[in-house]
Amino acid sequence: MKTWRDVASTAIDYAFAWCGINQVDIPFSVLAGLAAVKFTIGQDLADIQDEYNTRLYSAMDDYTATERPITAFRNAFKRVVYEGFFAAGQAGWIDAGATGPIPDSLTEYINGRFERETEFIDDLFVQLKELRKMGTADEIANHIKARADGYTGTLEGVYNYAKMIAMKERPGKWVYGDTIAHCTTCADLEGKIKPLQWYLDNNYIPRQRGSTTLECGGFHCDCSVVDPETGEQLI
Repeated sequence: MKTWRDVASTAIDYAFAWCGINQVDIPFSVLAGLAAVKFTIGQDLADIQDEYNTRLYSAMDDYTATERPITAFRNAFKRVVYEGFFAAGQAGWIDAGATGPIPDSLTEYINGRFERETEFIDDLFVQLKELRKMGTADEIANHIKARADGYTGTLEGVYNYAKMIAMKERPGKWVYGDTIAHCTTCADLEGKIKPLQWYLDNNYIPRQRGSTTLECGGFHCDCSVVDPETGEQLI
């Protein structure tokens, strides 16, 4: 039986080939850093996010501290993003009580998320290149921290999506969080009781940063989906 790491490794090779990433361009020092990304089965989301944040920060910091070309560091960043997506998906799948390997639908979702992220990552490293030329040390450090924190926040959306797949037959009620100003999408969803599959079909994933279906984009969303009978938070 394939583990999430087997699936992720194969999928990474395909995804990197599609994106034109040549792993021989990554120097040994960067590959050694990637080997330290120890996302493992059993980690909770917070642990995954901590490791993810550290490795993404390092990829950007290492780039700005050198005069080397972008390629190796950008590729290293992309690989950590992809592995982090898989780790968050696996954590959500397990935390929802599912057993066995993650389903193809979750793998396809992660592949799609990664494909959309590649363009943003390319733009990020163009910005870092300009900062490396002209930015102060504080400006560079603040920019890197903000970007690492932003990317780390996206893992919650992957985690929530995986939980919804695992519990897709269960009914769920959309409820507001502590956000002061709610977008019209979340306002329309407030109080609705639907099977989790319905939320998936409509791509309504609470707290999914970069959402194209929530008017708020998920960036300030604090909504949840709860059991309509007990109030237990499902998502």
